[in-house]
Amino acid sequence: MGFCPHYKQGVCYSPILIVQEGKPVDWVTSKDRCINNFKSCKFFEPVNQETIVNGKKNSHWNINLLNDNPISACPFFKSLDNGNGKYVVHCQGLNRYLTFSEVNLCINYWSSCPIARSLNFKNL
Repeated sequence: MGFCPHYKQGVCYSPILIVQEGKPVDWVTSKDRCINNFKSCKFFEPVNQETIVNGKKNSHWNINLLNDNPISACPFFKSLDNGNGKYVVHCQGLNRYLTFSEVNLCINYWSSCPIARSLNFKNL
């Protein structure tokens, strides 16, 4: 049957769970579910869309996809069209794609973001 794509060395890296818990966790994993029945897990989400950024193919979960093109004054915020009518946001400060809830924080509270403030001070 195969392994859950979120299961790595006994830890669950589901994007749904990471947003909920703030980090990957091991307390939700079970060999039976993660190896044999992962599609029945409430934290399973298949890869949904792909985006090509700088010639490199990137897969995105539903939790990263946005219907509208977001705008933020944060200098590390980069909105990208995935070519399928959806958008993803890459945080250059964190060097990763943001979830839709994180995007809202970057739009509304970017000036108080500890990552942006720290990186701006380093670039002065």
